[in-house]
Parts: sequence; structure tokens; C-alpha cells
Amino acid sequence: MLIAHISDTHLGYVQYGLKEREEDFYKAFEQCIDKIIDLGCEVLIHTGDLFEKNNPSNKARLFVKEQFKRLLENGVKIFIIPGNHDNPPSRYDPYPPHILYDVHLLGLKRFYYEYKDLLIFGLPHLPKTYNKQLKMFLRQIERLNKNRKKYRSILMLHQIIDKYFPYDYELTISDLPKGIDYYAMGHLHRNIVDRIDDSILCYPGPIETYRIDEAFFDKGFYVIDIDSLEIKRIKIKTRRFIVETIDEKDYKEKILRIKPFAKESVVHLNIRVSEFLYKKVMDFISNVLDDCFYLKVEKEISKYDSKKLKAKSLRDMIKEYLYPFTEEFKRYGYSEEDLVDFTMDVLKYLGSGDFEKAERIVENFYRDFKNRVMRYVG
Repeated sequence: MLIAHISDTHLGYVQYGLKEREEDFYKAFEQCIDKIIDLGCEVLIHTGDLFEKNNPSNKARLFVKEQFKRLLENGVKIFIIPGNHDNPPSRYDPYPPHILYDVHLLGLKRFYYEYKDLLIFGLPHLPKTYNKQLKMFLRQIERLNKNRKKYRSILMLHQIIDKYFPYDYELTISDLPKGIDYYAMGHLHRNIVDRIDDSILCYPGPIETYRIDEAFFDKGFYVIDIDSLEIKRIKIKTRRFIVETIDEKDYKEKILRIKPFAKESVVHLNIRVSEFLYKKVMDFISNVLDDCFYLKVEKEISKYDSKKLKAKSLRDMIKEYLYPFTEEFKRYGYSEEDLVDFTMDVLKYLGSGDFEKAERIVENFYRDFKNRVMRYVG
């Protein structure tokens, strides 16, 4: 029996406030449904966060209804648990939107179903404050599973386990009930397949890039042959994300390298640049990447930090301080030493009190600079 395992679809998510990104999530989900049907899967298990919100838009509800109808018409049984995004906000609204569809919804009131030679357990997402209750249910599931007469068992959870994300988790690996054949996990946006004794634990990850740190992972779902416990990754095509860190020293080279792949892509850039060159770098980026789908730039302005300065002389200190400006002046024929000499002369006469001499040096430099600029642009 082939079982498709999908999770964290977040349908209805309007990323960056763009309707096109909402459509991207729908397209990704539709690709998954197409492949599930084509592969001849008999069961679909969805381990939480079907929707982005627990009160999804009518558009999102209708879309899911149409896609689930396709599965049901092709004989695919659907088992699903609510994730933290699906769960109702209070006990006065106890049902997630999943009850609108002809699916098997697993929760605290009914946390297991029998289907042919398969025993399927499932719990909704429970936050850390309900950790005691969660572990109580898991112990009960272990007892039921131990006495099962069915051939295989599946446990569906929307929780993070310490082994796979030790910084923030709800369960430890030892909290999982023993003897389950397939631990179908959701909530962690990573692609993970792990062997635990004779069992398999799997996080399929999201079907689209929900956060920027997910851009480097392939998107899709898993298909498992529950009889042999063989598992296969099924990939889908999604919008390209390009994530780069750009430094002012080589920004042109990097941006030009991105250019051929930027069309219709989401481009995230972190630029490290001085205040003097920031506008110039941004103008270049905007002009070169004008055909990308969405451009997001985060800037890290570099500033002079005397504590980090390791120069041994005043001249070296001036050279280091002037570094952000030298590239701009080089285009007009000035060398780094020209700028340092000019600055040293001005400081010398200011320090001696000869302000008129310092003023003449500045005026002469300005006239020379103006002439060079005119020749450059003319």
C-alpha cells in the first residue's frame, strides 16, 4: 500500500503581501495532488498546517475542497491532523476548518482510525504548556499499538523533537511511543528521514518556501510503501529563491552572476556597504535586477570602528578610514595615496593654526576634482 505524506502546506499564505505568492502555494499543492494520483497512492496523510490561518479565506477553503474532491474521486483516503496554524483560537470554537471536508480528522476526541491492515494514530499540535497531556496521550497510544492486531501502524504528530531541532522543541526522541512503524511528523520545516530501530521517522518539510532559511531545501513530499517501509522523495517545481550576501568590494561581479537566474525569481540580498557607496550599489542592483519577481535588500552599513583599528601610524589610520571612499575617487584618476596626502596636508596646517593654507589646499583639490569629473562625464 502506497501512502503519501505531506505537511505544512500553509494554503492561503500571502507572502510579501503579494497575491502571486499566494497562488504559488496553491500551484505547489496542486502539483502534489497530481503526483499522488499519478503514483497510485491509496492514502494521503497530512501532518498539520493545511492552512496558514485557522479562519482561512473562502478562496483557500474552496481550493482545498476541489483538490480533496479529486483525491476522493480517485479512491484516495485522507487522514489529517491540525497544526498550530490550523488549531482554533479558543475552546468556544472547537473545530478547525478541516471538518468541512470528507476527511478523517484525528484529534483529542478521536485519535486513531483503522483502515484495512493499518492502524493510524494522530494528535493535533499541542504547545509546551500542554506537554504533560501530550505525553499522557502518547503513553496511551503506545499501549494500544502494543496490543494491535493490524499489520502496520502510523503515528501522525505536529511537534518538534529535540534530536532534530535542539533549540526549541516540545518532545524528546524518547517520548515517542515504541513500536510504531512510521512516525509521520510535521511542524519542522526541514526534509528529514531517520531510521529508529526498525521504524522510520519523517518530516517532509513545506511544499513552498515559507521562510528565507528554507530556500535551499527541495520542496515536495514523501511516498512510503507501508508494507516494505521503503520511502521515496517526490519533488515538485516551485518559484526560485536566490539568497546572497553582497560585499561592496565585489558587488558588481556577484550581481551580474545572479542576473541570468533572476527573472521571475525572489531575490534576497544582504549587502555590506559603506554609507558613501550605499546609493551607488543600490542603483546598480535595481538596474541589473529589474526583471526579478521580488527583490528584498537588507543592508549592513559598515562604519569606522577605532577599537578594531590596528594601524601603527597616523598615515595608516587615515588610509584605513578613507578606504570606503577610495573606489569612488579612483574612477576620476586619484590613487589611494593622493587622498591620503591631501588629508595629511590639511590636518598639518589645521594643527599648526594656518587655516588659510588649509583652506587653499581644499579649494585647489576641489577645483582639480571638478575638472576631472567634467572630463570623465564629457
